[in-house]
Amino acid sequence: DSNTKKALSLCVSGIGIAIMASKNSGEFAVMYVLLGVLAGALTMTQMVLNSTLASYWGSIRASWQNFLGGLAAGLLFYFLFQTDQTIAGVLRIPSLSPILVTAGGILAVFVVVSTSFVVIKIPAIYSALLLSAAQILMSLFIDTIFFDTFSLPLLLGALLMLLGMAGNLLADKK
Repeated sequence: DSNTKKALSLCVSGIGIAIMASKNSGEFAVMYVLLGVLAGALTMTQMVLNSTLASYWGSIRASWQNFLGGLAAGLLFYFLFQTDQTIAGVLRIPSLSPILVTAGGILAVFVVVSTSFVVIKIPAIYSALLLSAAQILMSLFIDTIFFDTFSLPLLLGALLMLLGMAGNLLADKK
């Protein structure tokens, strides 16, 4: 039965997420899991909205609008809630490497433009699965190479999550 296979796949993914969310001491980092779930939900919503806008305006213009709206909302939010830190951060910008200041934005433009192509071509659930899989694998790579913090539980959790996602995809194909 397809629903049973999907439920089992989701359980496997859930176990993987639980393993990844557990700290080395075995303590579950619930607040970070909830924040991650919220960020993931908002990211997927943003991707669908931007892709829909891109179908009317084109990916580049939709991306531009996305960043303009994000900049306005971000500045307002940070000036209202973290005024001193925001002003101090803005004043520090000239002392930072131009690559450090611009690289995140350049990568973000690529992400927003490329996802606006992907999300309108394939269902949102598969877009989310593809992006999640790539993020997990890249995160493990970055943690290992840059922070020398390879974690077997994270690898096992990520593999279980990916296995669960693959099972869900296979159940949908049948």
